[in-house]
Amino acid sequence: MPSASWSRRRSIAAWSTRGWRQRRRTGSTRKNRLADWLQTLPPQTGIIAVTDARARHVLQACELLHIPVPEKLCVIGIDNEELTRYLSRVALSSVAQGTRQMGYQAAKLLHRLLNNEALPLQRQLIPPMRVVERRSTGLPVVKRSLRDTGDALHSQQCLQRHQGGTGARRRGHLSL
Repeated sequence: MPSASWSRRRSIAAWSTRGWRQRRRTGSTRKNRLADWLQTLPPQTGIIAVTDARARHVLQACELLHIPVPEKLCVIGIDNEELTRYLSRVALSSVAQGTRQMGYQAAKLLHRLLNNEALPLQRQLIPPMRVVERRSTGLPVVKRSLRDTGDALHSQQCLQRHQGGTGARRRGHLSL
């Protein structure tokens, strides 16, 4: 059986006959591409990274580029790794996974497999436990805006209820 490196070399050789050159991807190349991409984002952009480690890379790039987090860019990771929160100047918000439930379900499947029982064909989805908000997404202005929006919605609902009972019409327009 051919090795993975042989297969990769063969693929590169085939593409090179067509004039294509593969660039070696180094850690610094990836970081440069991340930095270039971050600079193209409009203000008040939110990024959800696939893991806390990747989110930390985003935070590091933002620090190097002097992009203020969370004022200009909000970042959230997935896994809620405790150590990650201490590795950056800005504490990382994260989605806490249901890891105990995942482990329990995996153990059940393994037990069934070891007992030669049929395994379910459908995918088992374990929902996340919660979002742990820290400074990378926690901005008082955003919280205040959300609260004000909620208050405005509540006022609109109260006004509509009140109008329904009196037959009165309101003047003007309440915009959110």
